[in-house]
Amino acid sequence: MTFGRGLRLATALASSLLAAPCARAQSSGAAPPDDFRVELTAAWWRPDAAIVLASDVPGTPGTAIDFTRDLGFANRGLPDIQLVVKAAAKHKVRFEYIPIHYAASGTPARDLVFDGASYPSGAPIASTFDWKAWRIGYEYDFLVRPRFFAGLVVEGRQTDITVRLAGASADRSVRTQIPIPAAGGIVRVQAARRLSLTGEIDFFKVPDNAAKSYGGRYADVDLYATLALGRRLAARGGFRSLAIRHLGDTDSGTLRLNGVYLGAVVAF
Repeated sequence: MTFGRGLRLATALASSLLAAPCARAQSSGAAPPDDFRVELTAAWWRPDAAIVLASDVPGTPGTAIDFTRDLGFANRGLPDIQLVVKAAAKHKVRFEYIPIHYAASGTPARDLVFDGASYPSGAPIASTFDWKAWRIGYEYDFLVRPRFFAGLVVEGRQTDITVRLAGASADRSVRTQIPIPAAGGIVRVQAARRLSLTGEIDFFKVPDNAAKSYGGRYADVDLYATLALGRRLAARGGFRSLAIRHLGDTDSGTLRLNGVYLGAVVAF
């Protein structure tokens, strides 16, 4: 799912949710869509991963390595921990941590160059990809009604990526830290007494400079449903698309994770 398709999907969801009159929800006894002080979510996300990275050194450009085709990476489940604290009626502070780890042993069908080192085709390579993604954000709900709200979100994300390629010819490790600010919006509707629907999108872009040595883009689209199982416990499931494009002096690449997730929510 591309960012453009995700944006259209999120916009369509938000429009339909806002257009749905409250009377179309279950009319009696519907709980407020964010009736909590603290909300903790633990989810299991299984995205399709598309990772392409290049690491250069002066005078030796790196190969744009596709970690699935060239190194044999396979999709796997990832944990996602989120905490939301409602500081006041329309104000929330949000935290998230996603430890992303992939590892594989493969034999590339072409020659690769990574961090100045050559890895010939046909020679086995053990590779790892570690991505620790921290996010802290602030949400202001500018429109609050009994059965829906709409808010603005500003956030900062610290992305810490470490990549290692180990083969008979070389063993190289590269670490990249990318601080990412972003802004976006969130819409939530209480569709039924125990069911809420939420759409959120966050985005940030830096245009590429003339020398093509600096630039990037970040987009996060999250669409999910929350089903209350009790006063403090709920189940959550949805689809998330996370995409980062980074262009730097020595490192560049695109990272995309698209997939469904399931989780549990505790609120009090």
